[in-house]
Amino acid sequence: MKKKTLLMICLILIVTGTLFAQIDKAVARFKYSTSNTEVIYLNKFKDQIQAVESQYKRVLTVEERKQLLEQLIDEKLMAQAAKEAGIVVTETEIENKLNQVKSLIEMQYKQKISNDDFKKILESKGTDWDEFMEQIRVSALNEKYKMSQNQGNPKKSTEITKADVEEYYNENRQLFVSQEMIKIKQIFIITKGLTEEQKTEAENKAYEIEKALKSGVSFDDYNKIYLTANPKEVGATVIETWTRNDESRKITYGKDFYNSVFKLEKGVLSKVLESELGLHIIQVLEKYPFKILELDNMIPPTNVLSVRQQIETAIKQQREMETYQAITDKLVSQIKTKSDIKIFEENLQW
Repeated sequence: MKKKTLLMICLILIVTGTLFAQIDKAVARFKYSTSNTEVIYLNKFKDQIQAVESQYKRVLTVEERKQLLEQLIDEKLMAQAAKEAGIVVTETEIENKLNQVKSLIEMQYKQKISNDDFKKILESKGTDWDEFMEQIRVSALNEKYKMSQNQGNPKKSTEITKADVEEYYNENRQLFVSQEMIKIKQIFIITKGLTEEQKTEAENKAYEIEKALKSGVSFDDYNKIYLTANPKEVGATVIETWTRNDESRKITYGKDFYNSVFKLEKGVLSKVLESELGLHIIQVLEKYPFKILELDNMIPPTNVLSVRQQIETAIKQQREMETYQAITDKLVSQIKTKSDIKIFEENLQW
């Protein structure tokens, strides 16, 4: 009886031990100097790998998994070194870092995004908010640590010569073209998703507005448009710049409609036009033909910077990034000399 009981206990320990090993299997253990040991576990690392693979739409090789793992270790080791050095980040610094990341998403969505909406976007992509905020905190901490370690070091010269600009332009001439564009002001009434009765009212409203505009009424009188039986805003006056080769807009609005807008004359008010989304009354404010840009040409449609100024900015940013990366590489190398790192390469194969 005792033998059977002992055997059962052994089996339970083996089974539970195997389960815990599967759940808690480590891909890396590491620590800086006197800091506590940190562990990166397989399941969590797999989630990060899958996120990268989803972005690049391909499976990472084992070597690429290892490179990503080493980058994660470098970041965490630097955070440990920063803490030992007494570096602390404030809530304001963390918020500033969060806003930097959020601004990139806003550029992608072409609109301002609240923190709640930003959180929903991340969660829809499978990103845990608490883990994301921890990454933001670590990033802010590491940047502050790098700045503290680089104080007093001579800065690399960022003087940009005329020859630098001309060389960059000649090597990247194919990039400096202005696609055919138009800047438009339009009354846009969305009919997609409306009932037949609402669509009829929307059409009547569009023809009523067209008539009013042609009689001299301003576009500004139609900043918001509503239907009688629908309290939700269905239309507005919009000013946008469209590019001829914008495939996304062509699909959204319909190719025939999109191409027809580019045939409109500058300054002439269109009749009511219909797209896949709704009804439009359009006036072309400016036309920008396709053009190969020379160094001193202004870049449309904003015409704020010349090609030369844009290149100078690009070269400056590139050199600053190279300097920043050199500082980072040197700092990481120094940190690793005081660190214990163990990577379990056998766990990177699945």
